[in-house]
Amino acid sequence: MKKKITIIIAIGIILVMVFAGCAKEASYDVASNESLGKAAPQMASMDDGGFDAVEKMSEEASAAIRNDDEPTLYESEEPSDLSEKIIYNVYASLLCEDVNLAVAAITEKVKVLGGYVSYVNTYTSDGYSYANIEVRVPAGNLDIMEDYSHEIGNVEEFTMNSNNVTESYYDIQARLEHNLAQETQLLELMKEAKTIEDTLLVRAELTKIQEIIESYKGRIRVWDSLVDYSTISYNISPVPTLDTEVDDSPRLIKLDETWRAMKRGFVNTAIVVANFFSWVLRMLVVLAIPLLICGIVAIVVVILVRKGKKKDE
Repeated sequence: MKKKITIIIAIGIILVMVFAGCAKEASYDVASNESLGKAAPQMASMDDGGFDAVEKMSEEASAAIRNDDEPTLYESEEPSDLSEKIIYNVYASLLCEDVNLAVAAITEKVKVLGGYVSYVNTYTSDGYSYANIEVRVPAGNLDIMEDYSHEIGNVEEFTMNSNNVTESYYDIQARLEHNLAQETQLLELMKEAKTIEDTLLVRAELTKIQEIIESYKGRIRVWDSLVDYSTISYNISPVPTLDTEVDDSPRLIKLDETWRAMKRGFVNTAIVVANFFSWVLRMLVVLAIPLLICGIVAIVVVILVRKGKKKDE
């Protein structure tokens, strides 16, 4: 009887231990499944070659390329500092007594203001100098350059236009931050890739994202330069005189214009005379050797003729 009771108790203990082990294993399976369920949306299994995250990023990169010209701010990554981004361009037409001196003065002033000359072209037409010069100055110094333009000559035209790129600027900036985050995720996936196929897949998508990033960075750099440094294009011409003006309408001729015209006429006449004597001297030099040879030949001929006459006598 005691043996039967002992056997029943032993069987009961074994059954309790079995049920406890099964319950623990079931709990572990449930926890494992929950953990995998949470991790699955972030990254697919490398062994299965799924790479759902990579495919999702590829779709987003393609969408970014398709919608690149359609400004759409990412609300979650909107910059905190939304200062306006405005590009200013100015065209100025000047009349100056000395065009070359005006170009030098503008160049020096721009350097003092922290800017630089991006283009300059000086040329001569009908004996008069003209110039086109393009300068870049800090946007805050545009008023100073406008005032200085009136100091160096007569301002015929001073036109300013602006281009507000604020919305496009911050849209591209937000897109850049978004793609930088995708790049970071792809780099992490690259580290965990186990097969060549997985590595090549991640590398292909990483290359696409990096190309978009460089494009956005380049556009932002250009905008920053255009916003920080305004462009002024100068067209510089000489002050109209009696022989440079093309307008036939009557006007009062100033005394200084008459004096300059007289001085220019005298100088031009002197230049013509000097050029004539210069031409004569050049011709004498050029013809010196042929004339010398002709002279020697003539002398020889004369001597031979005279000797012939003496023999005949």
